[in-house]
Amino acid sequence: EAGQGHTYTLSQATRPPLAGNWLQLQNAAFKDLLDLFSRLAGRTVLLHPAVDRASGSLEAEWPNHVPERAEIIGVFTKHFDQKGVSAILDGEEFLQLVPTNLSQAASPRSKELPAGAPEIGAIHLENVECATLVQMYAETSGRRRIGSDPVIGSVPYLNVSRPLSKPKVLYVLETFLRWNNARIVLSDSNTFSIERVQR
Repeated sequence: EAGQGHTYTLSQATRPPLAGNWLQLQNAAFKDLLDLFSRLAGRTVLLHPAVDRASGSLEAEWPNHVPERAEIIGVFTKHFDQKGVSAILDGEEFLQLVPTNLSQAASPRSKELPAGAPEIGAIHLENVECATLVQMYAETSGRRRIGSDPVIGSVPYLNVSRPLSKPKVLYVLETFLRWNNARIVLSDSNTFSIERVQR
């Protein structure tokens, strides 16, 4: 993964002698859990900035069979659920992780996006200010921003490992801005503005 890598293993001393298929992640960095979850689910994870990003530990055993991918994904989903975080499917390519107490306000809308060829490659953001998102939106959309009021907030983590279409990249940026109480408003003159949204 981008940045410093970590490998999590289970020592033979702690593994039961007759253990079958086994999953154990001990004190794993949150972003590593997120990347593994994303890879298993085959989706880009959109992480709400209010989610607690403390390290975590997962453990599961399947003594009599090799687990299906869905079973392993279920271990991650249960872990997040126990931490007060809900995993919400968003179309075919995304998955939103939001605090459970905010899940009713989630609005996954990627199914409504127009079709488009994947043309924008990997994106990796970590603790990036919303001002950078606004700049990325302007560059990706080809629109000019009207107004210069600061947009407060940040993206804690985003790791897009597969190419996305332009509408999907714009959707990702709009989602993170909305989570930071800002909304993109398009005009007819190839421009856009930022509107603050009340909590």
